[in-house]
Amino acid sequence: MESKCLKFFGQQKKPLLFVGIFVFLVNFLLLAENYSSYSSIVLPKNSNQHVYYFGQRHFVNKSEKQILLWTRYFYDVDWESNVRRALSASCPHRCSVTTDKTAITGADAVLFHLLDLYFWETPPKYRAPHQVWVLHNAEPPPHQYYTGRTLAYSPFVFNWTFSYRQDSTIVAPYGHAFRKSKKALQQKFPLKDFAKEKSKMTYGVISNCVDDAGRFSYVKSLRKYTPIDLYGRCGNLSCPRDGSCDAILKPYRFGIAFENSNCKSYTSEKFWKALQRESIPLVNWVPEQIPPDAPPKSYINVREFEMEALAKHLKNIAENDTEYNSYFEWKKMYDARDGFFFDFCKLCKALHNESIPAQMVNFESWLSDDVCDHWTVRIT
Repeated sequence: MESKCLKFFGQQKKPLLFVGIFVFLVNFLLLAENYSSYSSIVLPKNSNQHVYYFGQRHFVNKSEKQILLWTRYFYDVDWESNVRRALSASCPHRCSVTTDKTAITGADAVLFHLLDLYFWETPPKYRAPHQVWVLHNAEPPPHQYYTGRTLAYSPFVFNWTFSYRQDSTIVAPYGHAFRKSKKALQQKFPLKDFAKEKSKMTYGVISNCVDDAGRFSYVKSLRKYTPIDLYGRCGNLSCPRDGSCDAILKPYRFGIAFENSNCKSYTSEKFWKALQRESIPLVNWVPEQIPPDAPPKSYINVREFEMEALAKHLKNIAENDTEYNSYFEWKKMYDARDGFFFDFCKLCKALHNESIPAQMVNFESWLSDDVCDHWTVRIT
């Protein structure tokens, strides 16, 4: 039996070798077609080993750059209006946005949403030397379901990445904290009594009851030690997906802001919205996940406590107004907001920046370089 197997694989070696050479040549030609300076590719010495630089960039100096949204956004969401709003809202750089694919010959950037790279939708057949192809992603690896993208797009087809990850070309997290202006800091206003406005203990909003982080399982156990009102499909309470939900959740002292995945830099709007509601976020972050601009002493990481000890800690804070209010001292120095569409202004700024070198990214290896599990097809 063993000799038959060896004979079989020996017979297959040459065809497999030819297939391997063919795949290599196809990828090489794809690169050579788009980058005439292929011979000058260098691997950077910094920590992002998935990005390759070129010795020449075909920069075109224009007063207004054009961004073409090539794909849809989560299949049917209209993102053109959101992008246009972000670009027109106090963005100091001029960029226009369109979804008209015939405009590709004049586009300075072509934007592709990762989860809408379906194999049956044709990639662009035109690419100008100065054009930047940008891969946008807002989902962590366990939720990056396969769309057949590798059948239609070479791993080296994109120049920039645009996502929540800190190693992206354009870093676009779900929210920001930023220092107040000097003028605002000079105005000494006493902090209000945040505890006075709180009449309930802890809320959670969870609609995915089975996820990689085990949020619902943890919350079910934690409810044995401390009161938690649970909204969403996993709970018995409902909170509309509009502005009225904020009013429902604002009276709570604490807000469960658990992420469904513990991946690099992945902190969703849950954390930032809890800050805006002036509730103390309870997070489940691993070290690689902590946002660099998270305000000091603004949250409680449940990973630092045993469950029963956590419940006692929350009770002590809830019963001590001075201690509760200390979790909002950061508001003297910082403001916070949610919403990653604001960072399209960063993309616009980068398009006007001639100093950014020509580059390409191996997007498949970049996406897989993470600390969490990846999306898989499970057959049972």
